[in-house]
Amino acid sequence: MEYRKMGRTGLKVSAFCLGTMTFGRQVEEKESLRIIDRALEAGVNFVDTADMYVNGVTEQIVGKAIKGKRDSLVLASKAGHLRKLAPKYGEQKISGPLDLARPKPFTPWPGGEGTGPNDMGLSRKHILQAVEGSLKRLGTDYLDIYYAHMPDYDTPLEETLRAMDDLVRQGKVRYLGCSNFQPGPVGRHPASLQPADPRHRV
Repeated sequence: MEYRKMGRTGLKVSAFCLGTMTFGRQVEEKESLRIIDRALEAGVNFVDTADMYVNGVTEQIVGKAIKGKRDSLVLASKAGHLRKLAPKYGEQKISGPLDLARPKPFTPWPGGEGTGPNDMGLSRKHILQAVEGSLKRLGTDYLDIYYAHMPDYDTPLEETLRAMDDLVRQGKVRYLGCSNFQPGPVGRHPASLQPADPRHRV
């Protein structure tokens, strides 16, 4: 297996990263655990998941698979993706540009019957709640990489960066990154999310 530096850091990750988006829905738990074990045996040390994959079920599966092996892995998760608002909160209004991968608006993912307006996005409130949930489901006290899952045009960038930087300073997150962000300025967001302290940039 080839290992490469993650961005401008000294962190070494396998050339192949195991994505887990289908685990718990398209791929049942038993098979998901087998796939993860096989990938780790092959030298993959980089595992990527997100809090919104099957509403946290995927993170629970990953947590089971990495028990006893956690410190040898680079574990990444994400927060902030758009979720489908529960009907009792009224019509969902979606801010921002088109989906960066396809010429249509971002599609809210199912979030459960109780999903409220603060159960998504990159506000300080949601980020601090989301990381605690991910840590619990994954059975760890820190994430190697924590991503902003998609742009949030309703939240000031400074608010997101401060919350993310606080997670690094608290030791709950080692490095920060972003997913589904367009290169170059998009609305009020820059090309990438970087913490206030440049030592922790990915």
